Amino acid sequence: MHLKGNVTEWILGGVGGRQYHRHRASEFAQQEGADARTLLDDLEQILREADSVLAQLTPQDLERPLVIQDRETTVLAAVYHVVEHFAMHAGQIIFLTKMYAPNKIHFYEDASGLAVPTWHRGTSLDEAPH
Repeated sequence: MHLKGNVTEWILGGVGGRQYHRHRASEFAQQEGADARTLLDDLEQILREADSVLAQLTPQDLERPLVIQDRETTVLAAVYHVVEHFAMHAGQIIFLTKMYAPNKIHFYEDASGLAVPTWHRGTSLDEAPH
């Protein structure tokens, strides 16, 4: 919910000019709701919409000033904010997964001395190795 809200506010609303309503605090307070598959599907839909907004940008658009969350920024800085935000939360999720389920996820095979990715490009979450 939180990542969906962030992308909606910063990319769809801020960069794309789309009207939105976000109540950020409720993204953290929510205790019940949709199952994981539905949440991921919803997030993927928002990311497709964000991709559409970003695909329309020109190099000149990247310097365009914006105000998001009462902060003066630019289109490029807004994009970087969302990328950084995703990376931070992905790191938190990976850390917690490794902490609570040791040896359950592996991103690289290191036996040969090289870091060989254990995932394949273009696979869905359901097909990705665990």
